Amino acid sequence: MADSIHHASTSTLPIPPGFKLHTENTAQILLPDAADAFLNPVQEFNRDLSVACIRTWSEDMNAKRKAIWEAKLRSRKDEASGGGKGKGKAKRLVENVDDSGEPESKKAKLDVGIPPEAANAMQVDAPSATTAVSDADPEKTEGVMKAEEFQPTKVIILEALSATGLRSIRYAKEIPLVKYVIANDLSSAATAAMRRNVELNGLGPTDAPDPKPSPGKVHINEGDACDLMYSHRPERSRVDVVDLDPYGTAAPFIDAAVQSVKDDEKKNGDRVNLLYKTAPSAPSSDTCVECGGKLHVAGPMWSGPIHDPDFVKKVLEHVNENSRNYGTHARMKGMLTVASEELDEPFYFTPAKVASHFHCECPSLDETASAILNAGYKISRSHASAGSLKTNAPQSFVHDLMRTWILDHPARMDKIKDEASKTLLNKPIGTKADFTRHPGLEAISNKVKLVRYQVNPQPNWGPGARPDNKKKKKGRSPAAE
Repeated sequence: MADSIHHASTSTLPIPPGFKLHTENTAQILLPDAADAFLNPVQEFNRDLSVACIRTWSEDMNAKRKAIWEAKLRSRKDEASGGGKGKGKAKRLVENVDDSGEPESKKAKLDVGIPPEAANAMQVDAPSATTAVSDADPEKTEGVMKAEEFQPTKVIILEALSATGLRSIRYAKEIPLVKYVIANDLSSAATAAMRRNVELNGLGPTDAPDPKPSPGKVHINEGDACDLMYSHRPERSRVDVVDLDPYGTAAPFIDAAVQSVKDDEKKNGDRVNLLYKTAPSAPSSDTCVECGGKLHVAGPMWSGPIHDPDFVKKVLEHVNENSRNYGTHARMKGMLTVASEELDEPFYFTPAKVASHFHCECPSLDETASAILNAGYKISRSHASAGSLKTNAPQSFVHDLMRTWILDHPARMDKIKDEASKTLLNKPIGTKADFTRHPGLEAISNKVKLVRYQVNPQPNWGPGARPDNKKKKKGRSPAAE
């Protein structure tokens, strides 16, 4: 369903001395001229895609919950029309559930803020409160239980490495089903910037008594990212979504992130460990059968599907219907299209890299793809790298493809010194490749205008340097935004 997001206007906002205003979609943030919290403009694509994915997931999750709720409601009405039998059962079936997914009657207390133990430990900028269900007005409770209007579940997002707060602000403003966002950073300079920006966007706490004080839609925390996530490990403190965007690998944060997410949101979370334990052992030989080089053991690695095609198509449909709400919609469409069509194979290759092992001229992407298709194998692009291909063809055929190519595009044998390349070149061709253009290639070529991969946003652009900050600890993400 298409909707309209009001993009931020800069016409009425005063900019304090020493700051500059940055606008992205619905959000506006103040950046100090000497930025202590790093902003990466290229990450707008990542932020756009994250908003689209979380929004699609939250709406899809609620659609499924609504379908179950409606089925139970029909069951209650059917039982009521049948003479009143089973009224007690029907009443339990349609009892409203709260944001944790549990019926109200099965919970001693209903959370309306961050758990007290987490708030006290992590100094989150939001009041915490609980309301005892047992103290509720019996008539009101009865009315809630009999209500025949579905109440959607709102989600809680934890951004562990928030930097400027831009991502959290966009989540709060652009995802309708967000209850609140916890924005964290270890740096005091970053959290100060976050407070300014959250206030600027009207998402901070309010003291107005009418109807009651509000903790705001973005709760700010200054602390270690892993400590914060582990503080949400208790079942009733868990969140729906954890956002990780560190400077470097996310590996140090993965365990804490998984521990802090509700069980319902963990999609095959144990698959890595399970398959690693049950997968066949490493080859008995430590020598590569293709080039004779030494094998290096790596892992553990994910061996299951990396995409949910149905979900990817839902996100793509959402982006197509709401293009004007995303500044990078062209690239989003391209990347989502690639992901939706990507083969369920663990590895990809680039023809240029393979050709370098043979010290030969590189066949074009179309020529390489045609040769693979003509041999009866499947082919797709990979989201991971420009110019990359995925195939179910064995590595031996990819090497035969290059050996066949070399028959008409000879390699300079006098330039080759490494033994691995000599071994690859001297092996006989097992299956000769046919480079005739394959008709199935048209399906890929027709989408060549899609913007799939990142292009430089400005001349001489490159990754920003890590800001100089004495608090270089695992909780700080200077390049998160």
